[in-house]
Amino acid sequence: PRDAAWIAARLQELLKASGKARDLDVLLTSAHHQKSGSSEKHVREWQKKRRECQPVLEEVARKLLRKGRLKERSRALISQLDTPSENIAVQESPEAWANQQIHHQIERLLTQVPNSVTARTLHKFRLGTKQTRYAADCIGEMVDSPSAEMLSELLADVQKKLGHIQDAVVALKQKEKSESRDSKKEGKKTPDKSTTVNSSGERESLSQLINETARWIKEEIVPQLQKIAATYRSSMADEHPQTDTARVANEKPPGKAVAARRKKRTKKQKATA
Repeated sequence: PRDAAWIAARLQELLKASGKARDLDVLLTSAHHQKSGSSEKHVREWQKKRRECQPVLEEVARKLLRKGRLKERSRALISQLDTPSENIAVQESPEAWANQQIHHQIERLLTQVPNSVTARTLHKFRLGTKQTRYAADCIGEMVDSPSAEMLSELLADVQKKLGHIQDAVVALKQKEKSESRDSKKEGKKTPDKSTTVNSSGERESLSQLINETARWIKEEIVPQLQKIAATYRSSMADEHPQTDTARVANEKPPGKAVAARRKKRTKKQKATA
């Protein structure tokens, strides 16, 4: 629909504009907490770039909020989603559908647990965790489910820890990039020894944090996810104990007398119809 396309385009603009600003915010926060790790020159440079990002963000916000367009488009899209289709027959309860969807999200996330431990693989798992958490939150609002709340809290903790790692990765890359650029400007082939030692220490700490977090995910988080998934599987089995088709297949064929009575009853019903 046109409304969905418009909203998607605006959100894509917002994502593009906010990405650089978010990285610079992380960088400035890191520099503030680790005052010895970044020069004042670098901090001023990052502050300048951050100020340059702000007009772009404000322009995207104006597009979204101008004349209530976002609210208007959102309402139009929701009204289309609320309109039932004549071709779709509801064959199960909202609770059953919600349980199936959340179970599917958990199983999908379990396949994304990284085998190799790197900042990149953990970042990819963080994105999967975020998607699963938000989907579980939205679907969980349809039904009162303690398991959905437990899942959301668990994934929020994972998302927070992996987010700290990603922030540290972004900050370290930008610092090393700035140091390398300064060295080239000064005609040096390699950065100063002091900055190299600082970066090396930060890389070592980051590597240790990555390994500890990966071990925590495999040893503590994965078993909890598997337990929650098993709870949903049990709920789904209780909601669908046996289909009519399976029950009929398991029934013994009727005896001749029973079959004759059924045939007679069917002829009578056709005659009176």
